[in-house]
Amino acid sequence: MKAITLSIRHYTVLFGAFVVALSVVLGLLGLNQYRDAVEDIERIERQSAETELQAAFGRALRDLQQGADQLSDWDELFQQLNSPMHYAYWYAHRIQDSPSLEPRFTDLMVYDARGQALAQLPANSLPPGLDVDRLEKQFLPVGDDVHVILLRALQREGDPAIQGYLALRAPLLANMRRLQGFNRIDSNTLQFRLPQATGDSQRVQQHVEYQRIATTSRETMDQLIWQLILLLSIAVLLPTLILMFFFNLHLGRAVGELSRVVATLRSEGVRSAQEILDRNRFFRIRELDVTEQSLIDYQQDLLSANAVLDEKNRELWDLAHRDSLTGAQNRRAFDTFWQTLQAMNERKPRTLRLMLCDVNRFKSINDTYGHDIGDAVLQAIVQCLHRAIRREEQLFRLGGDEFACVLIDCDDMQATLVATRCEREVAQYPFAHELGIREPVRLSIGLSPVAESATTSVKVPLRQADVAMYQSKRPASGSICIYQESMESVSGMVFSSSINEAVYRVIEQGEGLLMHYQLVRDMVSGGLSYYEALMRIDHGDRLIPPSEIMPVVESRHLEKELDQAVIDQLLKDLYDSTIPVGTGVSINLSAVSISDPGIVDRLEPFRHFMQDYKLVLEITETALITQMESANAHLADLRQRGFLVALDDFGSGYSSLSYLTSMPVDIVKFDINLIRSLHDEPHRRLVGHLLEFISSAGQETVAEGVDSDIVMQRVRELGFDYVQGYLHGEPELLTPIPRITALP
Repeated sequence: MKAITLSIRHYTVLFGAFVVALSVVLGLLGLNQYRDAVEDIERIERQSAETELQAAFGRALRDLQQGADQLSDWDELFQQLNSPMHYAYWYAHRIQDSPSLEPRFTDLMVYDARGQALAQLPANSLPPGLDVDRLEKQFLPVGDDVHVILLRALQREGDPAIQGYLALRAPLLANMRRLQGFNRIDSNTLQFRLPQATGDSQRVQQHVEYQRIATTSRETMDQLIWQLILLLSIAVLLPTLILMFFFNLHLGRAVGELSRVVATLRSEGVRSAQEILDRNRFFRIRELDVTEQSLIDYQQDLLSANAVLDEKNRELWDLAHRDSLTGAQNRRAFDTFWQTLQAMNERKPRTLRLMLCDVNRFKSINDTYGHDIGDAVLQAIVQCLHRAIRREEQLFRLGGDEFACVLIDCDDMQATLVATRCEREVAQYPFAHELGIREPVRLSIGLSPVAESATTSVKVPLRQADVAMYQSKRPASGSICIYQESMESVSGMVFSSSINEAVYRVIEQGEGLLMHYQLVRDMVSGGLSYYEALMRIDHGDRLIPPSEIMPVVESRHLEKELDQAVIDQLLKDLYDSTIPVGTGVSINLSAVSISDPGIVDRLEPFRHFMQDYKLVLEITETALITQMESANAHLADLRQRGFLVALDDFGSGYSSLSYLTSMPVDIVKFDINLIRSLHDEPHRRLVGHLLEFISSAGQETVAEGVDSDIVMQRVRELGFDYVQGYLHGEPELLTPIPRITALP
């Protein structure tokens, strides 16, 4: 999004508009608050009117009931019950034409004990008969009013017998106005809109309409509020106009000078900008003067620092893209170079060959003569390769003892000549005299043509060069090989296309990897301690075992990627509760992963399961760990985070004991060959001494490959802590335990 640039005058206008808008907003907010207050007052007045109405209704109803109770004791009513033939005369003279009936009621009717009226009177508005079982009051709609019908049983005091019944009719509005002085309600506007007769007084109150008595206080408050808003607007807008004039006249000039200083620094330099600053001006702002001088000083310092910064950037790039041991460029530089080469090849296609080299038997040299000599060998190899390749080509160390070079404008014949020079330079180097190495140091070199497509992935030529390089290690093959498709299926090679496809599908797509688990049993309790996770690849009609997987992975240098796929699958199995809670799992990690600086972060998700599981890291291929110091630091860090470290296949190599004494280890797993040779007495005594030595150092031991009761008995006699083998369980898939989710 492009920034908007405005002058100080525009900002002044915007400031004024902002103040006006803010004043309007605040005024509207205040007005809204006032309206809320008015609504609250309106609600309170409405509630007061409702309360007043309910009080008037209740008072009138109670008064009518009291009047009905009084009339039910009138002696003349009992006389009429005794002489009903005179009731019509009595009603005409005592009720209609005389004030004998109280002013509360408008009509009256007397009924005998059966509920029948004493006489049928046309002028009487009450019903001719009653249901004596239901003497309930009734509310009858009459225009805008409601009449109340009250019923009372007539019986003499002290006489439980009911002699008759009395019905009274009374207008509700007239009685409410008679008894209640209304303060909130205009009594002349009271109206009942009862749709039909009912005996529920609450329903009657729900159908009343009225108007409240108007007050003049609200109009007065409205006038005061508008006057207050007007005064506040004047109090805000007048100072705002004054400030706008000040900023536009004085601050605008000062800021304009600052912009001229910056423009002059950019176009003419420091001296011209200093001249602008030195000019006399009546009105100055100290902070802006300091800023202008600081800009000039900063520009001078910046010019001086740019040269130093450029030099440091070159040094930093070199550190990030160059191998610190050999001086060759590293894998990051190789990836960057490949991307640049692709961009150039898109504009102008060129003939390319990828050369991949590694040192024969470098692992043996490293273990025999030590890491210092191994490092010196790699440094010498780089010197030889630099002398052999052409001047315009670059050398990259991809990792370990593997080096790569992209040969530009080069066909197979020319590439073979370059590779031959590399081989000759290394063969002529005096390794025996300089480094004391008695064995010959030789290279295996693979060459791969690079497709002319600008989008070619670097993985394709690297894999092909890798295949060719490993072909060159075979007997009867030269030390330099050019990739051919037939190499993929050569007998004895590990580059079966189906296995290649399965491995890359696991690493790149995360598909096909299955984890089988073999239990490790506690020798003391006899119970399950933890499982060892063993990988398989589901490849349609069969499961590919590790013995077929690992040669492909090692030849392609995919150990780190495969370990990550195993880590991801194990985490999934833990989240799915495939591994029973309260047990544990051991993870086999390669030497490449243990030396990787990111291994601690890659294993960090497992800490979520530390409370419920025993987590063991099994370190294999210890002899291949070229950066032992960093590997030990990583293992120590992981142990502090709660992981246990197990040294796998102990006794399978001549350097195992040295690794045991130098690496941070909690568990030692004796190699299967040591366990299966326990029938030999000297061998058994040797294993027993090793076991005693390791146990005294505080490390636990595991016997691998226990597949019979006889071997089990020998392992128990020696005192191993744990046992693992087909006798106790083969590697198998575990079934996830469904999670129980609480109902909402």
